[in-house]
Amino acid sequence: MLRIGPSCLKGIFQALNFIVPKRANQVCIHSFPDYDDMTRGLLDGLSKSAVAFQIVILTHTLVKTPKWIKENRAHVRQYRKLSARGIWAYLRSKYVFFTHGCFASIRPVQKQITVNVWHGMPIKKIGCYLEKNQRMPFSTYTISTSPFFSKVLSTAFATPEERILEVGLPRNDILLKAQNRDLKKKICGDQKLAIWLPTYRKVALGEKRLDGRQAENIFNLPDLDIDALDGAFKDLGLIVLVKPHPMAARLEADFNPESLSNIRMIDEEWLGQSETTLYELLSMSDMLITDISSVLVDYLLLDRPILCHFPDMAAYKKSRGLIWDFDPTEHGIPLVVRQKELVEAVKKYLDRIGEKNLYPSLLKLLHADHKNSCCELIRALDMEN
Repeated sequence: MLRIGPSCLKGIFQALNFIVPKRANQVCIHSFPDYDDMTRGLLDGLSKSAVAFQIVILTHTLVKTPKWIKENRAHVRQYRKLSARGIWAYLRSKYVFFTHGCFASIRPVQKQITVNVWHGMPIKKIGCYLEKNQRMPFSTYTISTSPFFSKVLSTAFATPEERILEVGLPRNDILLKAQNRDLKKKICGDQKLAIWLPTYRKVALGEKRLDGRQAENIFNLPDLDIDALDGAFKDLGLIVLVKPHPMAARLEADFNPESLSNIRMIDEEWLGQSETTLYELLSMSDMLITDISSVLVDYLLLDRPILCHFPDMAAYKKSRGLIWDFDPTEHGIPLVVRQKELVEAVKKYLDRIGEKNLYPSLLKLLHADHKNSCCELIRALDMEN
C-alpha cells in the first residue's frame, strides 16, 4: 500500500493553495480556543466594513454557535478545520487570520495574505526567545500593540519588523466596548467583580516542561485555605471568577466549588452557556488578578486595578524566563505571594477603583493609541480596495 509522507502532503497542499483561485472578499478565521475574543473582535470589525466579506470560521470541534455570531449581520459559515469543507474554504480565502496557526507549517502563497494575530503580547519567553531556531507559524504579517512589542515579536518570530503591523489587538475592541451591565448584575448583583486568570505551569498537551513551580491547587497559592479566602472575598463584597488557562494541565480541585459563595470557577463551557466571552467579562470587571499572562498587558487599557499574584516568580524566571526584566512593583502593580497578602492587596485596591492614570509608564510603553484595532488592521491590509 502506497503511503504518503508529511513532506509530500505539505507539497500537495502548497501546490493546491497556489493553483486554487482566491475569492477577493473571503476571510478565514481560526483561533484557539474556538470562538475566542480574537475571533469575536475580527468578526465585529469585518461586519462594519463597507465590503460584504464572506467570513469562514474554522473550528476544532463544532459546538453550539455563540449568540454573538448569530446576531452579527455578516455572512458567516463554520466548518471543522480538518474537514473537506474546512480545507476548501481555507484554499479559497484571500485572507486568513489565526492565533495558533492554521495550516501554518505551509509557507503562504503570494495571492493569499495570512495574519498571525497571536494570542496576546508576551511577557514570558516565546518562540526564538526559548529556542533560537524554533519554527513558528508561517504568516505574511503579524500584529502588535506598540513599537516595543514590534521589536519583541520580530525576534520571537524571526520576522522582519516591516512585516509587523502596529494596529493593536482585535480582542481589545471587545475589551473597550460598552459594558454588558445586565450580565454583570446577573453574575454579581451589587457586589464588585474580579477576574482571576493564572497562566499555565504545565500544558495539557504536547511539551511537558514545568514553567516555574506549581502548587497543588488551581490558584497556585502555596498556603491556600479556600474557605478562609472565600469568606474574605465575601466580607469585601467581591465576586471572583477564576478561569484556568485553556492550555493548563488539569488540577483536580480538593474542594467543592458549589460550597463557595464568592469564588466561582469558570471555563470555556461556562462562557458558552453564559453567552459571553472572556474579554466581555473583563470589560465589566472591577479588578484583575493574574501573574504574567498577556491579559495583564491588555487590561492596562481599562485603567483599573491589577494585582500580580506570582508566588513562583524567581523559579519562573529561571525555568521559562521572561522576555524583559518585568517587575510589576516598578509600575505600581502590587506583587503578592501568600494568601494574606492577596486579601490585603484586594482590600486596598478596591478602594482605588475609579482612580485614573494608575499605570502611565507601562501603558505608554506597551500600547500605542489604537481606537479600533480591527478597522486599523483592515486598512493596513488594504482589504476594502
